[in-house]
Amino acid sequence: MPPIDRNAQGLPEIHYMRIYRTFRRWQPMGCIDAIFSNSVRRLHDDQLLDLAVIHGNGTTTAAKKDGDNLSFSGHQHLKGDKVVAFFDRHCNVIAPFVIAAGNRNESLLLRDALPRLSQIARAIGMDLQGAIVSLDGVYDCRVNRKVIFNRGMVPNIPKNLRAHKILKRGRKRRFNPAIFEEHAFAPLSACLPGKTSFAACYCALNASVRRTTRSRRSPIR
Repeated sequence: MPPIDRNAQGLPEIHYMRIYRTFRRWQPMGCIDAIFSNSVRRLHDDQLLDLAVIHGNGTTTAAKKDGDNLSFSGHQHLKGDKVVAFFDRHCNVIAPFVIAAGNRNESLLLRDALPRLSQIARAIGMDLQGAIVSLDGVYDCRVNRKVIFNRGMVPNIPKNLRAHKILKRGRKRRFNPAIFEEHAFAPLSACLPGKTSFAACYCALNASVRRTTRSRRSPIR
């Protein structure tokens, strides 16, 4: 719902679809990615990022109409799409979202999200060597741990009972409950003002999904 003024004849000065087409033209040009990477670069230059611990989390956004990447999630009992994001200890989102259908397994999406995190780190000069990656138990598998170790980071993932039977003969597990508790309460502290908050990005994502998942015949407001 952009604030469009009206002219002397009472008609809108610009049609909302012109704004939408401009936004869609910026996406393939890389403008949105440049805005995001420069915002992370600014936080890094101002020393506002705490990369000692990197939290990863996923969520499913509900949507009832047609749209991209929509499917029914039997675990969440809703129809929508799923995202996976990485954020630092101050709840600043430091990597682009990985978007997939709502019925996709988050454990597999991690292997697509980590390269984006490494790409942003190389672009702005962030040092992620030795950083702790805190994740939920759904990501507990040998492949995910190996991917994190190969990138020079240390996984902090709670035990998954199904995966534990497979991992009990592999590398010794490293898990710090205090860091995982920080991961559990991190989104609550994202509402603090003056930060690129994790909750604010999710609210923007939810709003964009609601707009893009309506019927093609109904106007996008």
